Amino acid sequence: MPAAKVDEEAVVEAGAVGGGAASSGVLMRAAATCFMWASVSLGYYGVGMTTPDIGITDPVWSWIYGFSVELPAYAAAPFVVETCLGRKWSVSFAYIIGGFCLLALLKLEAGTTPYITCYFVGRAGIAYAFASIYVWFSELFPTETRQRF
Repeated sequence: MPAAKVDEEAVVEAGAVGGGAASSGVLMRAAATCFMWASVSLGYYGVGMTTPDIGITDPVWSWIYGFSVELPAYAAAPFVVETCLGRKWSVSFAYIIGGFCLLALLKLEAGTTPYITCYFVGRAGIAYAFASIYVWFSELFPTETRQRF
């Protein structure tokens, strides 16, 4: 069976190979979103693998309790993104709160009330950022670029 012929000029003109991907700052957006995805993923999964000692000895119940703090963040994300602050400011605020609280854990003594509070507030902030960037990042790129990838 003969191989199918591809009109390379038509492919480049249609923008499938490099044509529209490098225009209007799309590459800068792609680099920024890759960095933000990597940072929120590391924070989210890193925090998800640890839970401070809060007196629950069963690891399953400890995980459930730790995850329960994320539910309000997931519930609030669609409403806050669409109403009060918008996408950019709400995600930025979540990154700042989550990052500050998680960095504060390095200086706080484990098991104390400030440590546990910073842990759960940071976990909720990172969860909120994780839920919000799904919506925001899909809207950053032109439709023809999204359809291509």
